[in-house]
Amino acid sequence: MKIAFVLSVFDNPKQANCFIQQAISYKGSTVFVHIDAKKQDIGEQIIKDKNVIVLPKHFDVSWAEYSQIEMYNYLFSSVLEYGKFDYISLNSGNDLFIRPVKDFIDYLNDTRLYAYYNCEPLPKSYWQFRGGYGRIAVWWPKCMLRRLPNHHPLRYLRTLYGQLYHYHLIPGRKLPDNIRFIGGNDWFTISQDCLTDMMGYINSHKEWNKIFYHSYIGTEIYYVTLFEMLKGDRPVCDKNNLRFVDWKPRGQKKNTGSPNILTMECLQDIIDSKRFFGRKFDCRKDQEIVDYFMTHYL
Repeated sequence: MKIAFVLSVFDNPKQANCFIQQAISYKGSTVFVHIDAKKQDIGEQIIKDKNVIVLPKHFDVSWAEYSQIEMYNYLFSSVLEYGKFDYISLNSGNDLFIRPVKDFIDYLNDTRLYAYYNCEPLPKSYWQFRGGYGRIAVWWPKCMLRRLPNHHPLRYLRTLYGQLYHYHLIPGRKLPDNIRFIGGNDWFTISQDCLTDMMGYINSHKEWNKIFYHSYIGTEIYYVTLFEMLKGDRPVCDKNNLRFVDWKPRGQKKNTGSPNILTMECLQDIIDSKRFFGRKFDCRKDQEIVDYFMTHYL
């Protein structure tokens, strides 16, 4: 089986290299790496290997902006141009395998699904702004689309702006009636058929991208909506994206909406999850847990 791991790296090449080492320990792996334009120099620190491709183009990616979608689509287009794979897995530079790579390959071989992701139809009860519709129906100013400290004034302004839409005090644009919008997670594993269908739709429906130009965290709607639209009668796993993410209150200082950095405190929960990937790790915060999974699953 041939697997393409599609990796977005914003900083911390040491951490990204840990995942890359794990991935290429399986001989059928190819890792495609995008380095953010703000950190182009770290590309030289990425592992040199015939199965590691550091892409030449660098997008200046900002959290919650359309630039994330542009960057992901560049990665996916690069995979299609390179060759044919059985599966394509979208990961970040802060991921690690938390089970042997062989277990992941065996699972894909045994199940052979169209795609593996998490999703629910909009409106989602726990998403702001009319259950998530405000993310794409409202025109979001760039100044609000930044990762902000919890008590930053612009964070409050962003919430207020979204609430005005929620309570019908400002209009949103009309969304296409023929599309059933889905919300979920923007980390997933998809088959070659899914990738081909997805990029074919994106390239032939220019109006699709226009919906997301001024969206707020549009990545969490863009891809899973396409998967649900294009799957037809092919089987999918739409409630498990194969990744462990920790949201427990552990006293970490972090932005609202961000998962915990995985530490040794999380170890038993990680193991018990029986997922294949964990996110997010940071060797600058806890080298011990990174060493644990590198030792056991490399």
